[in-house]
Amino acid sequence: MTASSGSGLAVVSWAPSTAYAGQLTIGENVEVSRSTSGAWLGTQTVKLDGGLVALAPNASVGWSNAFEIEPGTTTSAIVNNATSSGAVRSIALNGVISGGGTGSILTFRNTGYMPFNGLTQSKGFIITLDSTFQGTIRVEDATSNATLGSFLRIGADRNNDNDGRNYSSGGNNGSLNANAAIDLVDTRSVLLLMRNDAYTFANTISGLGELWVGTSSNTSTNGQVVTLSGNNSYSGSTLISAGTLRVGDNGTTGTLGGGNVVNNASVVLNRSDDIAVANVISGTGTLTKAAAGTVSLTGTNTYAGATTISVGTLALGNGGTTGSLNDVSAIDIAAGATLHWNRSNSDLGFGNAISGSGTFLKSGGGEIGLTGTTTFSGLFDIQAGKIGLPSGTSVDGAPSVNLAAGGTLSLGTGFSGGTATIGNLSGSGTVDTAFGGSNDTRTLSVSQTSDDTFSGTLADASSRLLALTKTGSAKLTLDGTNTYTGATTITAGTLALGSSGSLASPLIDIASGATFDVSAVPGFTLASGQRLGGAGSILGDLEFGSGSTLAFSTTDTLGVSSGTISFAAGFGLDDLFGLDGTLVSEGTYTLISGSVDLTGMDNVGFANRASIGGGKEAYFASGSLNVVVVPEPGMLGLAGCGLVAAALAAYHRARRRKAA
Repeated sequence: MTASSGSGLAVVSWAPSTAYAGQLTIGENVEVSRSTSGAWLGTQTVKLDGGLVALAPNASVGWSNAFEIEPGTTTSAIVNNATSSGAVRSIALNGVISGGGTGSILTFRNTGYMPFNGLTQSKGFIITLDSTFQGTIRVEDATSNATLGSFLRIGADRNNDNDGRNYSSGGNNGSLNANAAIDLVDTRSVLLLMRNDAYTFANTISGLGELWVGTSSNTSTNGQVVTLSGNNSYSGSTLISAGTLRVGDNGTTGTLGGGNVVNNASVVLNRSDDIAVANVISGTGTLTKAAAGTVSLTGTNTYAGATTISVGTLALGNGGTTGSLNDVSAIDIAAGATLHWNRSNSDLGFGNAISGSGTFLKSGGGEIGLTGTTTFSGLFDIQAGKIGLPSGTSVDGAPSVNLAAGGTLSLGTGFSGGTATIGNLSGSGTVDTAFGGSNDTRTLSVSQTSDDTFSGTLADASSRLLALTKTGSAKLTLDGTNTYTGATTITAGTLALGSSGSLASPLIDIASGATFDVSAVPGFTLASGQRLGGAGSILGDLEFGSGSTLAFSTTDTLGVSSGTISFAAGFGLDDLFGLDGTLVSEGTYTLISGSVDLTGMDNVGFANRASIGGGKEAYFASGSLNVVVVPEPGMLGLAGCGLVAAALAAYHRARRRKAA
């Protein structure tokens, strides 16, 4: 049977007494609807050639018929006319939809009841088999009621969902031909993806409607992993309630629509090229960055789940002033992956917990303060602007730091009187203490595990002093103008000065096994107010300049592994810090072992000894640098008288005993 109409819409209300077994073709401008609950179409294929087939109110909704859409530029439609709030509201299309071609349009239309409040009860259409239709699929609502809507659902468990009423069931069935474009015509049009397996959805989605992945009440779709590989332009929201939505298939296609994203499950950004995502992402779910490209988030995102950067780069911002995460979202940066702060403004309260071993890249002139607990052990690569460490937990993972010429790392009040420990230090920027507080000392401890050069500046900030501790077995070369005035402690490895390097630190202590290397600085001289000491090694020529001091120790000896140690004219015992005759015993103490030039020094030799208090004198002895401590001459006479008196007393005691 063929139903057709030349112009206008001819409505055929049909109620055959038995299931129709012949061929039914519905032509242009004809609507065939079922008017009663009697027999219907049987199992044969229904051909739509610009016509409409509709479901009457409250009728049975499980259709096993296949639908073949004739090729051409006409619009065919399947209509859901259910108008009540009863249990039966959706149509399960349990036959294959085929046909169509360039210019063909198939519309899924609701003309009745479907509350647009989260699909608490289903009203729409369910694709349960693999559709091969090519052309445009339109999802529309024919009512003018803003609370009603229409959905097209992909996926069902056909054993439980034949009649469309078992809304909560998912399955591994149902798909659309990738060449079928989806047009969500109305703001209340919904494309609902409800399978429970991994699959690719390559169709392009446009229009005013929304995309939903799973539902909040549906545990049977938690295993759904749907990959969007089409370049979508729909302007409605995207709601992920269960399973995973992957955007991109490790290639250069696949996008979200233009609306907000409510993510209560999982979103994976999986493009291999560079893209910007302006959507605002909210919800309780997680976000993962996969694939090699860069994804720039430019929206104010509020989702509360974890952020995982597995591969490639996730950028916050795209060079402007927007792009952020909720502070409660913990960030993990895998090895080889990058979190890129790419904003021109500041955020002094970046409170996210950061972990992992990848790279945190900072660009843009703004300043960020890491107020969260950062166990991150990778690399801070500060190309521009400042990263401030306000909290004692800002660098718990001891990350390495590379500072470009315009980059700064600032130790904040959380390290007042304490230590910020980092890994390797490199670059040409600045480390300072210009991040809150005053009148304190903040120590930067550098655990250098690979040889590198820092040609930037280590500096105080007003009354906030910076101190440096060098640990780790490798060499750190300072080749810039370092003006910090806290102590320098070399506990392991080598701290070297490059040919352009300088050091204003007033105290340099070299621990046993560590090295202070000044071999690249011709004629390196300690300035007035600087003190050197310890039990480690000096490499290169070093001069104690006028006003500098050498730390005296009864146990520590500095070694000279190469070069010569010399002293400014007039350097004497009073330039030894800590030499106190009341505390030191008589004897010889080697302060420097190796090549030492005593030319011009005071107090060299016994004849030039000087008093050091406590009845003792001292002088420098040649060889290495030895300090010899002896009693003052008067103390020798007193000691002799004491011996004679003791001997006489013993003699008289013996005589008395013998007489008795």
